[in-house]
Amino acid sequence: MDARRNRGGPGLAVLAVALGGCSLSLLGGSTTPGGGGDGAGKGGGGAEGQAVRDAYAAFDFSQCDRGDCSVGVREAAGIQSRRGPNGTEIFNPRASMDNPDPEWIPGWDSLPTQSDPTSALNSYRALTLAAINKSWQQRCFADYEAWDAELRERDARIDTTVESLRGQEDLYARLAGLLALRPEVKGSVREIQALGVFVGAPYRLEHEIAAAFEAAGRSTLYHQRYRPSADFVRWGRERLPMEEERARYCALAVRGTDRTPPLPDLSSYVSRVEDDVRPAVEPGLAERLQQERKTTEKRNREAFGGKVPSLGELAEVPAEGRVTTITAKGETVVVEIDHEEQWTEGANCKHQREHPGAASSGLDCKSTVTVTAEIHTTTTFAELPTTCPVAKGDAIAYLGRQTGKEASSSPRGKKARQEKASLRYEGHHITQVVHDGRRCDPLAPTRAAG
Repeated sequence: MDARRNRGGPGLAVLAVALGGCSLSLLGGSTTPGGGGDGAGKGGGGAEGQAVRDAYAAFDFSQCDRGDCSVGVREAAGIQSRRGPNGTEIFNPRASMDNPDPEWIPGWDSLPTQSDPTSALNSYRALTLAAINKSWQQRCFADYEAWDAELRERDARIDTTVESLRGQEDLYARLAGLLALRPEVKGSVREIQALGVFVGAPYRLEHEIAAAFEAAGRSTLYHQRYRPSADFVRWGRERLPMEEERARYCALAVRGTDRTPPLPDLSSYVSRVEDDVRPAVEPGLAERLQQERKTTEKRNREAFGGKVPSLGELAEVPAEGRVTTITAKGETVVVEIDHEEQWTEGANCKHQREHPGAASSGLDCKSTVTVTAEIHTTTTFAELPTTCPVAKGDAIAYLGRQTGKEASSSPRGKKARQEKASLRYEGHHITQVVHDGRRCDPLAPTRAAG
């Protein structure tokens, strides 16, 4: 005999022995209290059975707004306990009703058939759990399907723009255009949020951005400043067919999202019937997703992570001085910048020591000298940014390789010194343009107050 069939109360075989010939009436249309009436009506169970079917069909997960709503279908159907020949009895729908929902209660035949409270309530728990799982899944599926349509429409727009940017010959405009397509993200990203910001076209976009920096000879700049976030490395992937993405969403949504309410947790009350009811989320999916996360992160680390390379021969030239001339020379542009600095330094200085042989505790300077430095920089660029145009009077910061230096120093009396320097650079990439006190990043060209 199936052990699950007799959970919660005495088995039919025991009753058959105890009651003799009366046992047949229990197996058929019993007229005893709690036995389900005469079985009349579609689905069996008489008036009480119809009330249970109606309550099951109408019961929704949103009605489970308290800790234990595990027999909510019974309460909604208005089924009361009563006094029977063997004590308290409750109409047990399993005893005389057909399975009201075979898809969601596949273990209906394993539920107890007795009318004692423990057995009957387990049948109601199965009905209630099935109604909750079914209605929540329907809501979750509908929520995701609406979102999925939005995401795929967004993906198409991004892909179209990326394709158009491939024909953009302006280096700065192309890189800036690609970076501008990145979804705006604030703070850390949970996996369920990643479905919207790091999956599908945003994932393909990151590969496009990395390739564009590489093609422009700016892979070091990319890794230092523009490679994707750690959250992207953790969650970024291609978008799967809608049904698979929907299943993943609902597996993550059981605790609630900004679209979908949480799935009521009845695990403390329905453990004896959980195996008889279809779960709201695909069994084993959570474990499969956990393994896929590890594979995803490993793949993205190989593609976008790793040690940040050094600048090598490149120097970060700060935005000091002002542009004085801009001259086109063949396929290059020469930018000249003048910059003046002034500072004071000590003169006629000796080390201070507490006693001979002791370490110096500082310098004792008898006078000071004012130093004025005039610095002229000539930098040759392959191109200037159109996203942040450079004009006379601007200041620019850039990456460049120094190719020459000439310097001189001459005293101006005992208390002043004049220094001059002429520097030459091969410009690699302009990182900032300062125009009228406002700073502009050529790869994020929204001007902000400086």
